[in-house]
Amino acid sequence: MSAASRLRYLHLAYFSQPSGDRLVYRMIRRHRPQNIVELGIGLGVRSLRMIQLAADFAHGSIRYAGIDRFESRTDDDGPGLSLKLAHTMLSATAARVRLLPGDPLHVLANVANDLTSTDLLLIASFDRFQNHFGWQFVPRMLHPRSVVLVEQCVPGKGGPVSRWRPLPIEELSLLTGSSGRHRRAA
Repeated sequence: MSAASRLRYLHLAYFSQPSGDRLVYRMIRRHRPQNIVELGIGLGVRSLRMIQLAADFAHGSIRYAGIDRFESRTDDDGPGLSLKLAHTMLSATAARVRLLPGDPLHVLANVANDLTSTDLLLIASFDRFQNHFGWQFVPRMLHPRSVVLVEQCVPGKGGPVSRWRPLPIEELSLLTGSSGRHRRAA
């Protein structure tokens, strides 16, 4: 790894803003994902940083899939990119980028079998999706070493702050109603 890559990692993992994303960058270094799926890419800054950082640590090509509402975002979804702008920005990396527009639940139901072997799954706005999300589709995307990170809002000094946390397999099992084993794709 080059000195520039090390500096980029140190900056992202310990000094970048928003501070809530720092855990994501640390997990990329620790787990070296090649297949990343992100539900809710927002402004795309985190997505771009993740792809670049994963390319520094992975032993092969990076595949990235981003599921977002893009142009159909509502005020509740927060700021975001258009599909064209997101594609332009993320395709500038060496990763194979696949952007899937639409409601995350409906899109995931249609593409979960195509997203098998996901190494890192990020679910933005977990609080909104926790009870109404298509959790039954998630296990078929994962393998035993997959990492699932969920974003939650926690109280902060200036109001709610976004933080990422790993979703333990036990909690995932409760959400999916499964016995904790990963199901194979149909």
